[in-house]
Amino acid sequence: MSYALLHFLVGSTGAGKTTHAIDFCEQAGAVRFSIDEWMARLFWMDAPQPIEADWAMARVQRCSEQIWERLHGGILGRADGGGDGGP
Repeated sequence: MSYALLHFLVGSTGAGKTTHAIDFCEQAGAVRFSIDEWMARLFWMDAPQPIEADWAMARVQRCSEQIWERLHGGILGRADGGGDGGP
């Protein structure tokens, strides 16, 4: 049985997390999931102005759930032979 390894990057705004994650994933051949990229692509163009915290957090939660489903059913599932292998 092989195991998947997850790396989480946490830090302050502007600390360089995204830059480090991009470099790391290129070097390691890893897959990167960024909540900021998902939010920008899926929701920000429809965001109310000014941004409402409840509106944004509901969508962050949905993106987070989708990312975890993809990890569990795809990437992590393949590590032990399970999962659907889907994107």
